[in-house]
Formats: sequence, structure tokens, C-alpha cells
Amino acid sequence: MQHTLKSISKIRSKLILFFLTALRIQLFITLVALPILVYWGLTVSILTIAGNIIFAPLLTIFLLLASLIFFLEILHFPNYYVIYLLEQLSCLWLKISPINPKQFWLFFPQTTWLLFLLALGIAIFILTYIKLSKNRQIVILAIILVSTSFIAKLNPWIKTDQLSLKYRHAQMKIAYNYQDRTLTIHDYGILKHKHGIENWLCYQLTPALIKNFGTIKVKNLYLKYASPNYAHNLELVKQALIIEDIKLS
Repeated sequence: MQHTLKSISKIRSKLILFFLTALRIQLFITLVALPILVYWGLTVSILTIAGNIIFAPLLTIFLLLASLIFFLEILHFPNYYVIYLLEQLSCLWLKISPINPKQFWLFFPQTTWLLFLLALGIAIFILTYIKLSKNRQIVILAIILVSTSFIAKLNPWIKTDQLSLKYRHAQMKIAYNYQDRTLTIHDYGILKHKHGIENWLCYQLTPALIKNFGTIKVKNLYLKYASPNYAHNLELVKQALIIEDIKLS
């Protein structure tokens, strides 16, 4: 009985040590990645750290089971139970995955990349020159990450409240509201185009909104023209942005 309890205690200690080590590494990697992501106008998820810690082991198990099924199939050995385990793992994956990932996204204006770079420098200095336990390192890294992210979301980092974008001969104008931190977009024909809109949304509009305003939340989208292509293009816009209301001006 005592041997069993000791074995359980050792396993629990190893799991806690694994979790704390993974958490410390993920916090530091996030601090390293943030200046790059912010500079390029890319999204950051609140669930990044937790997702990497949880899904990395699950992905490893998933690949091992899938490989085992493949080789068992080649060798003509029974693989029913392995397939069952893979199905259960897939169900678990789907259950713990967020239904709406957009609600966990974070966006920072491009002007804050130097702030995150400074935060990374502070973190490296503390980890290098100050002797701290691993638990205290985790606390320090978490404080730096959370406080820097909070400061980066403040309005003073937004340098302009107006933006104009062009696509071919059409135009789109965007206005930023400092009070509720939302956008108002007036489309003057860009969304009526039949081809190339999906790439323009992904590589032009979305990064431009994130870099300049630190948000993709649109309170009102005004359409200037009515066109059969709007139905398809609006679905693409809804996938790329968070739209509250669409109006025909």
C-alpha cells in the first residue's frame, strides 16, 4: 500500500514539474514571439499558452496512434481498439476546443512592438542576472506578460483614427471610435468585386486594421452599392472580422 502511494506521489510530482516547466517555457516563448507578431499585424490568442501545454501532448499521442493504426493495417493485425482510442481522443480534442476562437483573440497596434521588445529585454535580464526559483520565474514572466499586454491595449498607442484603403479602382474608409474601441467601415465598391477579395481581406485589410487600430471589431459596415457578389464577399468579411451590423448607405 505504501509503495503504491509513493508511486502515485512520484507520478504527481513529475506531472507538476512537467506542467511548471512547460508553463515557464511557454511564457518566455510568448514574450519572444509577441514583438514579431505585433509588428506584422498578426493575431494573438489568450489560449496560446494553455493550448500549447494541453494540445502538444495530445497531438503527440494522436500521431502515435495514427502511425500505429497505419502499421497494423499494413501488417494485417487487428487495430480495432487502437482506432477506438483514436476516436475518443478526437472527441476529447473537439470538446476542449473553443467553439468561437475569435472571442479569445487579442490584437495590438503595430506601435506597441517596441513595448513588447522592451518587456522581452526585461525578462531576459531578470532570468539571466537575478537568481530566482522556477516558481518565482513563472510569476515574474506572467506579471511582465499581463502588464505589458494591458498597457499595449490603451488608446494612446492608436496614432490615427482614420484609414483609407484601395483595391483596384475602389476604395474603403475606416474610422476608429476611441470610446468603445470599435470601427466603422464605409465600403465604396471594394466588396462588389468578384475575384481576389479573399486574399485582399486576409493580407491587406485585416493586417491594416490590427496594425493601425489594434482591433478587428466593426460596429457598423456601410455598403455603398448593391451587387450579387456582396452575399459571397460578406461571408468572407464575417470570417475575417467581427461584424456587429451591416447597413446599406
